[in-house]
Amino acid sequence: MLKIIVTAIVVIAGLLALVVLLFPRPDNPNARFIAYRNVLGTMQPAVLDEPTFTSAMERFAGFWSRLDPESVRTRIREVYDADVWFNDTVKTITTIDDLEHYMAETAERAETTVEIEDISRSGPETYVRWVMTIVPGGDPEADAWISTGITHLRFNEDGRVILHQDFWDPAGGIYEHLPVVGGILERIKKQF
Repeated sequence: MLKIIVTAIVVIAGLLALVVLLFPRPDNPNARFIAYRNVLGTMQPAVLDEPTFTSAMERFAGFWSRLDPESVRTRIREVYDADVWFNDTVKTITTIDDLEHYMAETAERAETTVEIEDISRSGPETYVRWVMTIVPGGDPEADAWISTGITHLRFNEDGRVILHQDFWDPAGGIYEHLPVVGGILERIKKQF
């Protein structure tokens, strides 16, 4: 029995060492938060009049209502500024060309729709509460992945988004649906 326990401890220690080597801790796990705070301090958003704000939000909602590669390519520059700062909690992007590539690639991998449930404004700050549905591979027979979140937006004077910062749970929205990763996350949650 002691031999089994020692063997189990050695195997677990080896697996933990392997995980640490394969997935090292980032140099600064707070880097995204720091970048967001920095951009808030340096960016000069516009306070939009009501017609410009309404038009900007209609373009934003229309863009996100159903992402597909063609609509991304033809509409993204109507919604986002060339010098956009975009963070969806998975990736930070700072140019419209990189954002277009990222969004088109995302749209090719999954059918994604976003339903806006509420919009709040405070001066130049806009907060959008939404529900996102992702169908992996665009397969209508696949189980949909549903998530909710809030996006902080800032606009330029033309009503284009210059800041897009999402606040949502990518673990529940994406990672928990993945076969191996989902099981690991479920076990971790049960322990806490």
